[in-house]
Amino acid sequence: MKRVKITKNFIFRWHECGLSKEETAKLCARSVKTITEWDKGKKIPAECITLMKMASGQLEHDLSPQWAGWRLAGEYLIAPSGRRFTGKWLRELDYEMQLKEQEKLRRDEKWIRKIIYIIQKSSGEQKEIIQRIIKGMGIN
Repeated sequence: MKRVKITKNFIFRWHECGLSKEETAKLCARSVKTITEWDKGKKIPAECITLMKMASGQLEHDLSPQWAGWRLAGEYLIAPSGRRFTGKWLRELDYEMQLKEQEKLRRDEKWIRKIIYIIQKSSGEQKEIIQRIIKGMGIN
């Protein structure tokens, strides 16, 4: 049985940067064969190391502090905890949140219609009371 030697280059590419051979080849404008040679221990050019670090979010950046510890690795957004998120999962989460917001807006609209109806049917003194309540709630 042939033993496979795991090199520092492989660990850097796969585990630290989260990049496949194909992604690395495309990113660095090299062939998959060249990436395989790097994985076997051949020196990775400095510019490619920089590109791989940039792609995986390992370089310093100007993002706000709330993103500290987050990074990109291949097709994943990696949380400080190490949890990986795909773009598809984030889009689905965004869609679910939009649906919830739309439902809340529909409920709010229903309540506003009820309040308008009550105001329209109220006498002058009742309207003033309702308007004071609404003003106290910060609704203009």
